[in-house]
Amino acid sequence: GVDVSGTLSDVAGAKPPQVNLTTPGQIRVSYASPTALTGAGTLLKLKASFDSRGTSPLTFNSFMFNEGTPAVVTTNGSAVVPTLAIVIPTNNVGIMGVDTVVPILADDLTALDVVSYQFAVTYDPAVINITGVSVDGTISAGAGVKTQINTTTAGRIEVRVARNAAITGSGTLINLLVTPTGAGGPSAMTFANFMFNEGTPTAQTINGAITISANGAPVFTSMASNATIWELDTFTATFAATDPEGGAVTLSLTAGTGVANSSFD
Repeated sequence: GVDVSGTLSDVAGAKPPQVNLTTPGQIRVSYASPTALTGAGTLLKLKASFDSRGTSPLTFNSFMFNEGTPAVVTTNGSAVVPTLAIVIPTNNVGIMGVDTVVPILADDLTALDVVSYQFAVTYDPAVINITGVSVDGTISAGAGVKTQINTTTAGRIEVRVARNAAITGSGTLINLLVTPTGAGGPSAMTFANFMFNEGTPTAQTINGAITISANGAPVFTSMASNATIWELDTFTATFAATDPEGGAVTLSLTAGTGVANSSFD
């Protein structure tokens, strides 16, 4: 239907617009006001319900003021219900020599009857190698889930996932297992394709990236200075270090020459 509240057509004494919806995919509207309309802005509002995601064109078949005067020029539009977004984040980071995971994120799949999906992602094999996938802890996890991967082409992984029951919820759809290669640096992670079920519901893919940095050596932030102690005395020293990539640091101390009879706690 239509709604004139808060529009230029919201005129005191005007009768409600007459609406004809007998033809599927078409609405016919007629309206009359007891006084001339004034101003600029929203003439009236179309009321719609959406049966599925996607884009529907809104096309004028005709439009006329009064008996044809003043003349008008119409501009067509569209109504959009965004398709499902499937996203690889752009802020993924990794460290040389350390395997990591990159999530693929999905909008809410509840009530969309998604029981399978397949996709391919390309990347720079000089920076990373995607060795596989994992559904553990994701919205794809569940009884009877099966995954198939193909990594025979360098710089490309193809994945198929099927479940016994429809996927519900939003969040991480699946995790890509990534191993850094080469000397590090950035790599785009680009969807070559993506499909739910046999094509329904449709999905909109958003590409991402990962940056691999060098695994720097820990840096001491606190060290004991040289000290001289007497035999059988106890000496306490404090050492502290941080990892440039934020990882855990383990310190060990080895006795030097001439201290074979020393012990360390």
